[in-house]
Amino acid sequence: MLAQIKEMSLDKNRRNPHYRVLLQSPDGSELFIHFNYTYRSKTYWSRDVYYNNVHKKSKLAWYTQSVEEMTAQQFLEELGAIVNEHFNFTPRR
Repeated sequence: MLAQIKEMSLDKNRRNPHYRVLLQSPDGSELFIHFNYTYRSKTYWSRDVYYNNVHKKSKLAWYTQSVEEMTAQQFLEELGAIVNEHFNFTPRR
């Protein structure tokens, strides 16, 4: 992952855990991602994406493919693992 994490939060008091991460991309732009982990499908889903304060809805693939050179799912899995480790949280199976 090329972007650096500036801030992160985890809300585990919901039906599915919700993550909020503020990143700084390699070119200095800010990327805010609100995503969640769905226990039923065992995958991460982006909910809101902001790039330099411009709302991109839930679309993240344009960034991950052009900058990170990975799929959006791989990127969210990496981010989720970092946040989970930071907050000492393990999603139930």
